[in-house]
Amino acid sequence: MDSPAAATPTPRRKPLQPRNFDLATTAGNHPKPKPIAHRIPPPIRGSPGKENCPVLPTEPEPEARPREASLAEELAAVRQRRERLRADREKTEEVLRERDAVMQRWAVELEKRAEEQRNLELELRLLIKLQDLMSCSMVKTPVFFPSSDALDEF
Repeated sequence: MDSPAAATPTPRRKPLQPRNFDLATTAGNHPKPKPIAHRIPPPIRGSPGKENCPVLPTEPEPEARPREASLAEELAAVRQRRERLRADREKTEEVLRERDAVMQRWAVELEKRAEEQRNLELELRLLIKLQDLMSCSMVKTPVFFPSSDALDEF
């Protein structure tokens, strides 16, 4: 009798380990290059490796007049946008007022229909009660047909 412990263990791979090491190395375990945004920019103005570089003020823009013109254009664009928004707001308010009027008319019509329905229900109940009263008020007396002998006596 062979015990299960004496049997040769079946080879198993370790978790999270590639099966074929040759394929894993040739598949391209090349390090990823850093994204361009995260690369350190090259030193400016020929001072390699120098820390605490003096901060120079940015050069003023030589085009001051076009900037003023662009401000005027921007102001005109803002005014046009404001006018457009005002016109859109007025149009929206008008549509909302129209919808409100339609809803009011619809509500009035529904109230009239509900009142008519209540009146018809009351009238129907009155007719049913009247019919019941008429059927109850009619006395159902047995009809007496005198025999021909009784008529002869009179």
